[in-house]
Amino acid sequence: MTPETPVRFLKGIGPARSECLERLGVRTVRDALTLLPRRYEDRRALLPIGRLRLGEFQTVAGVVKAAGLGRTRRGIPYCEVMLEDGTGTLLARWYRQTYLVRVFRRGQRVILAGRVNPYPPREMINPEHEIEDAGDPSSAGYHTGRIVPVYPLTAGLHQRFLRRWLADLARRHASQLVDPLPASLRQRQRLLPLAEAVERLHLPKEMEDATTGRHRLAFDEFFLFSLTILRQRADHANRPGIA
Repeated sequence: MTPETPVRFLKGIGPARSECLERLGVRTVRDALTLLPRRYEDRRALLPIGRLRLGEFQTVAGVVKAAGLGRTRRGIPYCEVMLEDGTGTLLARWYRQTYLVRVFRRGQRVILAGRVNPYPPREMINPEHEIEDAGDPSSAGYHTGRIVPVYPLTAGLHQRFLRRWLADLARRHASQLVDPLPASLRQRQRLLPLAEAVERLHLPKEMEDATTGRHRLAFDEFFLFSLTILRQRADHANRPGIA
């Protein structure tokens, strides 16, 4: 695999997902690695359920007390989970995602990240979830317990897939990107090497990492734009004028 490899040839993508990614401007591995998140959410701090603040986006951990299915008065199906941690209970509900009832089991420790409803009782609607004791340990740490990038989406793409895919891609292939800027220019402008900037973009350990990663990619964009303008001016200057 190289940065110019079309994403449709990557494992787990296929024709349908490659069409969705193309709508985001992602056609190659390089395009994917340089896809900018829209924003970041700090999901590192786990609050006790009893200290959750109504109306705010927060991250919480607890044990599944019960899980089941239900329907609204209008017939919309949902999966509902009751979480407890010794300080209180939290109700989580996912509309039109009834398959989740097979994911949650009584006694599991689960991390949820979402906005708590502004009115009591404490409730989260469609939160991101992470199961700590999942059979696949490698699945942990993508959506909670860290600074999480939030990407632009299009029909057919989900945030959880995109976040995990880009994190794995950055870990494995960011080092393959050839940096077009010489080291002297990077030092003068206080810029990160391109590979490091891409890793910080998708796998930030601090909010500052995300900022410096975005700054490097923004510099490249403006720098290449400036070079294009200068080249056009040079071409025009070399053409004979009309007397």
